[in-house]
Amino acid sequence: RMFNCGTGVTTFTVTPYGKMNFCNEINYPGYDILAEGALKCWEKLKKEILEKYLNVVQFGKGIFGIKRASEFYFKKQPSQLNVTEAAFLAMVLPNPEKYARSYYIKDLTPYARKRISRIVALMNKYGRISDESFQSSQSEIAVFLKTGKDKILFILRT
Repeated sequence: RMFNCGTGVTTFTVTPYGKMNFCNEINYPGYDILAEGALKCWEKLKKEILEKYLNVVQFGKGIFGIKRASEFYFKKQPSQLNVTEAAFLAMVLPNPEKYARSYYIKDLTPYARKRISRIVALMNKYGRISDESFQSSQSEIAVFLKTGKDKILFILRT
């Protein structure tokens, strides 16, 4: 029952402890406690890896780390980003020099609009944002990055 936790968990939890020869059977009395501790350790390790990654990853040409990216794109600290802004930064990660194009043209490309919408939907699905934040962000995506006259014209047309 402990093996249905996701990719890599079996390798991480069973292999090191199995080699210690506590017992030849997987169902020995201390196994559940040992496996639970390993899973907790893995969750903490994942968070640390993600934090370190976000502090060094490239978000655009010459823009490294979440702090510089949020300051460059939105003139804010990372903790002040709204849902749509955070989703935009997540969207650029696979290829920041290509996907940051939306920022420079001040309009989301069709790919960017679809991807940001998907990221926000996943944040809602997994309980990272409320239904209210989800709805608000979905509404904002239509005018996201548009400025001044373009934003007003878009709102008036819809």
